Amino acid sequence: MRWPLAHCADRSASIGRPRQSQTRRAVSEYPTAAKVSLEAKFSLEVWLNFGQKQVMTKLNLTVVALSDETETIRRIVLGRPDGATLPGFAAGAHLTIDVPNIGARKYSLINALIDPLATIEPRVYALGIRNEPQGDGGSRYMHALTVGALVSGDPPQNNFSLTDSLEPVALVGGGIGITPLISMAASLKASGRPFQMVYAGRSLAELAFLAELKTLAGDGLRIHTDNTAGCLFDMAGYFATLIEGSKVYMCGPKPMLKAGMDAARTLKWPRSRLAFELFYSVAPPTPLRPS
Repeated sequence: MRWPLAHCADRSASIGRPRQSQTRRAVSEYPTAAKVSLEAKFSLEVWLNFGQKQVMTKLNLTVVALSDETETIRRIVLGRPDGATLPGFAAGAHLTIDVPNIGARKYSLINALIDPLATIEPRVYALGIRNEPQGDGGSRYMHALTVGALVSGDPPQNNFSLTDSLEPVALVGGGIGITPLISMAASLKASGRPFQMVYAGRSLAELAFLAELKTLAGDGLRIHTDNTAGCLFDMAGYFATLIEGSKVYMCGPKPMLKAGMDAARTLKWPRSRLAFELFYSVAPPTPLRPS
């Protein structure tokens, strides 16, 4: 059975130390993870009123606020230097930032507000970025930004959007993978759609944005920490408790996604019930040493 992938936050540092620009890599079949194909990069284009096709201009942004959510995760809020409205986005979207000397890096947009204007006509973009000291430098660059610093990037794109339907929804996030799910929770609450949420991590100290999540999900929020439970989150057991027809949106580290796919396959779910994606940075192959 093949499983579709949607969007997740920048996780390049957990894969290795690549030096090339990020590209979406979709796993077309699992668990044979080696069977991967690179999706073609899609250009940012817009159709103007007269049908004229033009390349969308870059966004020039400034850092307007910073806050440390955990010891390693920082909230970075960006806006236009003149405070003007930014391009809108939907839950699950990401922003591409141009990191000097490294390349494009994609970070999920966070919105915990119920007000539709927060995403239709946003004044700011909020990102949640985990510092990865062993990564290729993208997260270190973002964590080094100060208020007033200028960055450039592409307007929001979305490969992880909520389906426009009425089925119950389960949001499952692991670590920094919670970021796109925050916006989903806000969107679901605003529309009155039922949902529940799981946030898993190694320890409570590593879980960011808990206050917003508790406000959005209320009693529907389930917290799992490996150090307290003494084990990883039981994905198969959780999936088995979901209402028939529920759709799961999941974002997290590779072991979590594998556990989700394995559980869905065991339960004989149709592939449309599970959506997720990872972002990879594509690195050149390691040269073979002469024998």
